[in-house]
Amino acid sequence: MFFSNATLQESEEKEISPEMTDFLYHNVSSTSIDAKTGIAVQSSLRTIEVCIPVVLHGTIDGVSARDKAIFEKAFKYLRHIGSNRNRGLGRCSIQINSK
Repeated sequence: MFFSNATLQESEEKEISPEMTDFLYHNVSSTSIDAKTGIAVQSSLRTIEVCIPVVLHGTIDGVSARDKAIFEKAFKYLRHIGSNRNRGLGRCSIQINSK
């Protein structure tokens, strides 16, 4: 099987100018809180860059009929991808479009 990169539709990608890129991402910061004191733990501040919700398209080539059924079943249970899944980041829904 061969997995392509997940990308924006070409028409959407062409509409994004360099000036717009600042609006496509934002930073999310978090820190660890000490359970006893309720105060932030020293040096625990971390920041990640996240993108705004987008629709990405990708393909999986070379899938047999048997594997297709397995993927369809597995994708029904897939709701989050990537890091910080438990904080709502990485939410996803997968749609299967057969060729």
